[in-house]
Amino acid sequence: MKKIALAATTVMLVLSVGAFAGCSPSTEASDDAAEQPAAETQAAEEEESDADETASIEVAAEVGTPLPADHEGRLESMDAAQCSACHGATDETGTPATPDAKANPEDHYVDDSYATGEINDAHQDCGACHAES
Repeated sequence: MKKIALAATTVMLVLSVGAFAGCSPSTEASDDAAEQPAAETQAAEEEESDADETASIEVAAEVGTPLPADHEGRLESMDAAQCSACHGATDETGTPATPDAKANPEDHYVDDSYATGEINDAHQDCGACHAES
């Protein structure tokens, strides 16, 4: 059920970013735009397309890295403290508890610091951002 909710949320965010990227304060075409050469018009359209793509990538980055296949079922059965048993920082540089594990990012900790060693409230539900692959 969490996968469906996460997928739906992601789709809605991507669509809303695309919708707002195309909005402008004025809907009237100016006389200058009519006189603009085709090459400049195409370049402007490509720049706008690049902006939409960048926004989509940023939304995807906010969602979080998917869990590897060997972690199947862990989101339902584990909490942030249990995830931190492997991925939690053991020192102020963020070295994970398990050598082969990917470390939690520093912004997941209280005061955005590995030194606290405590996951902040916004990151207590790993499944809210990280989906099983």
